[in-house]
Amino acid sequence: MGFNPKISLIEAQYLFPNDRLGERKLDNNALYDLIGKIVDQVHPSREDKYEKRWEAFYLPLKKGSRLIAVPFSITEYEKEFYAFFSQLGALHIKKGHKKIEKVYRDLFEDALKFLSLIKKTDGQIIKWTVPYSFRTGRILGQYVLIKTLPVQEKERLMNAHERHLREQGKGQGCSLNDYLDTTALCYRAAFNKSAAGLRPLTMYKKWADTRNGGMLAIKNRTGKKEFYRWYKSKQWSGAHPFEIVFSLLDHGIHLYPPTAENSWKYSLAVTDRALVGVFIKMAETLIKSNIPFIAENFQEILDYLAGETYFDVNENGEDAMTYTHSPKEKSRYFRHIVWDPLKIPRFIC
Repeated sequence: MGFNPKISLIEAQYLFPNDRLGERKLDNNALYDLIGKIVDQVHPSREDKYEKRWEAFYLPLKKGSRLIAVPFSITEYEKEFYAFFSQLGALHIKKGHKKIEKVYRDLFEDALKFLSLIKKTDGQIIKWTVPYSFRTGRILGQYVLIKTLPVQEKERLMNAHERHLREQGKGQGCSLNDYLDTTALCYRAAFNKSAAGLRPLTMYKKWADTRNGGMLAIKNRTGKKEFYRWYKSKQWSGAHPFEIVFSLLDHGIHLYPPTAENSWKYSLAVTDRALVGVFIKMAETLIKSNIPFIAENFQEILDYLAGETYFDVNENGEDAMTYTHSPKEKSRYFRHIVWDPLKIPRFIC
């Protein structure tokens, strides 16, 4: 199309530093006005009384001798602009008199010119120039996970869980010792040799979040009323006494005690996907030990382990993967990815 962008992909990757907020602030009137010219050409994708968002912009860049386009969006909030560039980073633009590097003017001037090409080609140039490494989509977990749960094993676990839900006895309250004894069952099932010979309290201190909210200070460790009184006091709010397996990345595995809030049954939950195998081992031992409990995401975790849930491609999130379109990745993943349609701007005129 005869379009020659000023900036290369390699250069662009240095324009978005990974600071604490994940954005670079640019206070410059000329740049602010340039962003205004860009958004004035296109209808917002979303708009309410607080903000406007435009999701179908593209940044033209040079990749070697090729022209490529990187998707980006712009949000206007309290008369300031936020530009989010796919996999590159973000810029925060507002009015001001600070001097900025010329490259940022070049970046948005090229984006403004590229809009006319998008309009001229009815959006076809987007399909020709956006690399798959910058597109989004989804793929079934069975094509991503190194190992998946066999169908027969999934059915066995599901049947055991459903049978337990039907047949488990009426739940009761627990004392601190009861709670620690139940966590010990879980630890032995999940960590086997590492838990061998350890007392329940020792195991709890080894694997749980250290912020126990005063739980371990309960004086009468055999009293159910004392434990429930401590629970109802909410003095543990903000702490993680029931996170029996700690996770640095997210919440790990929680085992909530039997209370009126959960029908006097234990409640088992996992957040960190890296711990789903541990979660299943713990759930299975609670079933075998005939301990009343609920695990609201049991089916979801089994589906995940069996590779039956979707992973996002080139998106941020828990179940996500990055796709670079290398020969190896193309051979392994490409035919299994369901790609999202590329967004085409809706021009005002």
